[in-house]
Amino acid sequence: MLDLVDIPAGLIFLRDDRTGRRWHIDLPPFRLARYPVTRPDGLPRTDISWYESIALCNQLSKDAGLSPAYTIDGEDVHWDTTSTG
Repeated sequence: MLDLVDIPAGLIFLRDDRTGRRWHIDLPPFRLARYPVTRPDGLPRTDISWYESIALCNQLSKDAGLSPAYTIDGEDVHWDTTSTG
C-alpha cells in the first residue's frame, strides 16, 4: 500500500509559455503518493506506459476498497467521475 497525503482543494494558476496563455482552475481535493513508485534499485519508474499506469491506479483503488476510476476500451481510456477510487 502506498503512503498517500491529502492535497487540499485550491485555486491553481497555469500558464503556457509557448502561447503566452494564462488561466486558473479550481482543483478539488485529491490524494498523492508521498514517494514516487521506484524500481528495485531505488530510482523512479520511468519505463511504464500510460496503460500500465492506469492499471496500477485501478489496482491501488481496488486494494483500498474503492471502485476503479478508469476503464480501458481498446486504445481509449475513460475516467469514471462517479468512482470512489
